Amino acid sequence: MPNQVKEKVEAFLKIATEGLSRADFTKAFKTLTAFVQRVKDSLEVRFIVLEEKLDTKVSKLKDGYTPIKGKDYFDGKDGAIGLTGAMGATGEQGESITGLNGADGSPDTPRLIRDKLEFLKDEDKLSIEAVGNLEKRLQDLEERPLGGKGGGGLSYAALDIHLVDNEAVGTGDGVTTDFSINNMPNPTTSLHIHVGTVELFDTDDFTLSEQTITFLTAPPTGAKIRANYRI
Repeated sequence: MPNQVKEKVEAFLKIATEGLSRADFTKAFKTLTAFVQRVKDSLEVRFIVLEEKLDTKVSKLKDGYTPIKGKDYFDGKDGAIGLTGAMGATGEQGESITGLNGADGSPDTPRLIRDKLEFLKDEDKLSIEAVGNLEKRLQDLEERPLGGKGGGGLSYAALDIHLVDNEAVGTGDGVTTDFSINNMPNPTTSLHIHVGTVELFDTDDFTLSEQTITFLTAPPTGAKIRANYRI
């Protein structure tokens, strides 16, 4: 509509510059005035209709009306998906550095080493010759006279330590916590308990009172309980 008004005005000015009679000019001016009035009336009608629509929508919103997509409003179209960026160059391989060799050592504590040596089978035990000068020192002890009237030396039998190996203590039932062993361990710290394949530790997993072992948690049903200790 604005373009049409522009065209009418330009035509009117063209006529005015070409030299018209007063009657022709008046007629052309009236025609232009009438056209402008029609444009004005049309715009006013459209404005009134638009105002009524806005009033209706505002009234619905105030009344708790939920706008309907496609009727009360329209979503814009999604934008085009952007191009995928180029893959970056592969980085150079880093230089590997070899660390220093660690010192040789054993993860076993002195107590574990002692216990492992004590429970070796006869054929696996260390011979007396494997310990430097031990045989000679024992001979010296045997030949050394003891004070008093009795006299005599120290025999190998006096040094022998009896070990109880793999004693069957019982089978867990998931309820019983007290079990008995056949002898009193000496020292008590030499006692090692296995429930199934798991080794348990004194004070952490069980307590010992003379020959009675009390588990803090009842061994599971079917688990074999075995003991190793010195007497």
